Amino acid sequence: MKNLVLTMKACNRADYFQKSLASIAACTGVENWKIIVGLEPTAAADEHIEIATDLKKSHNLDITIYLHDKRQGCAGNARFCLEKGFEESDFVLHTEDDIVLSKGTLQYFEKLMPIYDEDSNMFAVCSFNRNVWAEQYPLQKPASFPQIGSDNSKLYLRRWFEMGGTFMLC
Repeated sequence: MKNLVLTMKACNRADYFQKSLASIAACTGVENWKIIVGLEPTAAADEHIEIATDLKKSHNLDITIYLHDKRQGCAGNARFCLEKGFEESDFVLHTEDDIVLSKGTLQYFEKLMPIYDEDSNMFAVCSFNRNVWAEQYPLQKPASFPQIGSDNSKLYLRRWFEMGGTFMLC
């Protein structure tokens, strides 16, 4: 199995961060994933680190927090997280400190990786879907995972640097 990496950008909302990280800890298969957090240097940084340390111990998470020396901003922190993630793996699931994952999110992306790995045109898979174009573009569910719906969690990126490293947010 390939290295599985989840990155999260975090800022100054410790209450959201706790809920988001707790949802990751509750995911099926979290033990297969390395978690990388890019943390902005705010007044809440110590609280974020304490939350992550507690969850790391209680759930045996493989988590690394990078506390920035200076503010990176929304796009800068996301880029930092993705760069760190792609140093570890070709497959990176990126989320934010206000996204709560469903229990099957990590399993969903693990199952889809081999399918999308074969498609050289694939850049990103986003499991969030507002279903705006449902009639025009019906959802295509992989035959090997038919129970997957369209609303799960956040963003799965691949081949990001092959596209020149331009930051894009779905």
